[in-house]
Amino acid sequence: RAEIAGQVCAVKDLSPGGLAVRDLAGSFARGQRLPLRLMLPFGSFSMDISLEAEIQHFNSAAKTAGLRFVDL
Repeated sequence: RAEIAGQVCAVKDLSPGGLAVRDLAGSFARGQRLPLRLMLPFGSFSMDISLEAEIQHFNSAAKTAGLRFVDL
């Protein structure tokens, strides 16, 4: 899961350079930078990572977005 703009979204795809999410409502523009909290569950614990991400594409009808990690 990932928290973006106060919304917890399902992670559709995760790579070293970024991620794709679904269930993201709102209005976002390409190049917009947002704080992101990536939540990686591992059985009895979760590793949460705070990052900054940049919108690469956003589909408001499908509520999906692709983001790239910045300033790692």
